[in-house]
Amino acid sequence: MMVPVFLIVSILSFHSKPSLEESLEQGNGLSYIQAAEDLLQEGNVSESTMQLVKELYVLAAIIEPMYRESALLGIISIEQDAELTSRLHNLRVQKPMLVSSVIHNQQYSVEAKFDTIQICSTLSSLRKGQFLKTEGYNSLRSWSFLFSDSLRHALQKSLTERVQIKRDDIAVTLQIELAVLGGANNWSADVATNGDRPVVLNISDDIASLVGVDPTKRIRKNGEWLKR
Repeated sequence: MMVPVFLIVSILSFHSKPSLEESLEQGNGLSYIQAAEDLLQEGNVSESTMQLVKELYVLAAIIEPMYRESALLGIISIEQDAELTSRLHNLRVQKPMLVSSVIHNQQYSVEAKFDTIQICSTLSSLRKGQFLKTEGYNSLRSWSFLFSDSLRHALQKSLTERVQIKRDDIAVTLQIELAVLGGANNWSADVATNGDRPVVLNISDDIASLVGVDPTKRIRKNGEWLKR
């Protein structure tokens, strides 16, 4: 007896694996991690797919900070850039033990600390209306996804003249500064007691900055990330 064609199609559709876009649940960070791991299991992963996997891990940590450590470990496991891997290790909750075998280990390089000092110094100079050095200007590039047009213009002008930035742009510089200093863990006790809204965006924006992911784009549609 022949099985009707429509029944075969229905059975195949029922058992077919959902697409990446269908598998992602907004507000569910775990679904992004599972999607990343599914892509890695396919084998012969291309460079573009590997970047997509990193984006999925980052967004998982952005959506639900409880997955921050898992996301970091996931990215570290596939990252080929030794310097970036070192910086990602520096963002982990678990601190290295102070023994010589660990202190001299490249994966716990303190080079990222100098970047933090430079970024904070540059932001301070910008708020004071001082000239910026080219090195300081370049140190802020990874945070450009937060810049308004006015802040981007002010940064460029600050290389050659003194500029007074807008109030909203000052708030952005504080968001960046808090993120590079440790994110939400460094909120002021005053904020906690008086109920004011903290200026930091998300505890995992530092990961997004390092990996080059726009944390405001979390919806996958037609092969692109879109804002909510």
